[in-house]
Amino acid sequence: AGWDPAGAADPSRPNEYLAAVVWLPDSSGILVAVLSRSQQELSMHAFDTLGGHRGCLHRETSQTWVNLNRMFWPCEALSIRSICAGSPEGPPDPTAGFVVGSERSGFSHLYFHHSDGRPSHPITSGRFVVTSLEGVASGGPEPTVYFTATLEDDPTQQRLFSAPLLGDRKGGAGAAAELTPRVGSHSCVLNISRGFFVDIHSSIHEPETATLRCLSTGRPVASLEPLPSPAEADRAKLLRAPELMSIHNRSGTRLRLALFRPDPERHGPGPYPAVVSMYGGPQVQLVQNSWALTASMREQLYRQEGYLVAKIDNRGSSNRGVEFESAIYRNFGSAEIEDQVDGVNWLVRQGLARPGKVLAMGWSFGGYLAARTLMHPESRGLFAAAVAGAPVTSWDGYDTGYTERYMGMPQDNREGYERASLLSLAAGMEGSLLLVHGLLDENVHFRHTARLIGALVAARKRYELLVFPEERHLPRREGDRAYMEEAVLRFVAGALGGGGP
Repeated sequence: AGWDPAGAADPSRPNEYLAAVVWLPDSSGILVAVLSRSQQELSMHAFDTLGGHRGCLHRETSQTWVNLNRMFWPCEALSIRSICAGSPEGPPDPTAGFVVGSERSGFSHLYFHHSDGRPSHPITSGRFVVTSLEGVASGGPEPTVYFTATLEDDPTQQRLFSAPLLGDRKGGAGAAAELTPRVGSHSCVLNISRGFFVDIHSSIHEPETATLRCLSTGRPVASLEPLPSPAEADRAKLLRAPELMSIHNRSGTRLRLALFRPDPERHGPGPYPAVVSMYGGPQVQLVQNSWALTASMREQLYRQEGYLVAKIDNRGSSNRGVEFESAIYRNFGSAEIEDQVDGVNWLVRQGLARPGKVLAMGWSFGGYLAARTLMHPESRGLFAAAVAGAPVTSWDGYDTGYTERYMGMPQDNREGYERASLLSLAAGMEGSLLLVHGLLDENVHFRHTARLIGALVAARKRYELLVFPEERHLPRREGDRAYMEEAVLRFVAGALGGGGP
């Protein structure tokens, strides 16, 4: 969306995005977030209720891209009066400002910005990632910020913490207190005025539970869910939790991997034919210590059929910091495939996966990576097949805001767009490919699959196609889903053989 209210935007840069609008707590004005077309600069502007521009309060820049993290919280004392210089109100209120998320340190952290222009200070710091700003209690004797974050030594977990809004006496981040110590992932809803929060917790070994907890201590107050029935408990036991592992790629970067092993009593000790379930794109993290990972029913099905199933968070995926995520900048499909190949080679060296009996499977960005796997020179002799669901096949035909954020504008990165296109790589494809797409897909248009088919035909490359005339980006109707899963399972069995040794 283009905009230029009251001259706040630079007239030499008319193609900016209106990223967010937030009312000030006293309704005296609004805060407007503006993102540059390159998405390398985000600025926060203040306006009064008459539309008068009251200045730029915050500016975030990046050499790659600025993530819109939705972490912004105006404190109760923030108003147009406190923003305007020279207010005859005596000493400034120390909480007259706002909390904002920033990746300036290389990791996503929270900062407090004073409305009168005084230097900001960090609320959090360290080699972990703040994933969500849950709330701010800016009144009272101890102003406090509540946030969800990963752990320094384990990005697969997310827990709730509190930290002082005003930091320590030296202008640094104050000590954070953990409110949800149980291993796993926590999603929390806070009622700051009442002093309680609802903690929805799960791990790879525990289904979700909801608990009411004290906001100041994290102690449980009441369970909000009945205990599972014996039948439900028995069904949960049928799902074997994946193993969470840490491996290193060729450059020494640590990668997180989730592994679903077949039952050795039924299928032997391995090595096994393997399915690599991938996404690999930005803003997504597959390997998380949560019940949702264990309850991945497709992965559980293939495990029961005797296939080793792996999920690998390659460089470019989220919650690992700027350096890890920005490895894909202007060059989709390179670092991601390298890491997936390194992960599979590690499985082969461990005697778990059979070389030449590995299939890549993914949807959307994952569909793009799955298809590209068969076109990568290092995949030959390793990957035998791929299932590509709704794949982006040429980035010049996908969503402008998404693509330009990571790849730059086409006129400024023609070589990068060409390297990332499956159309230019189709002639080098080796292996069996199943393409799956809904004709009503409004996200990745069917034109992407059609263009790839044209390139495969021109190169005399064989492929299989599964089309759903009444489905969008992902088949949702029960009958269509069942048909799709059965068809994909048959394709996997044909490409890799049975799951047994």
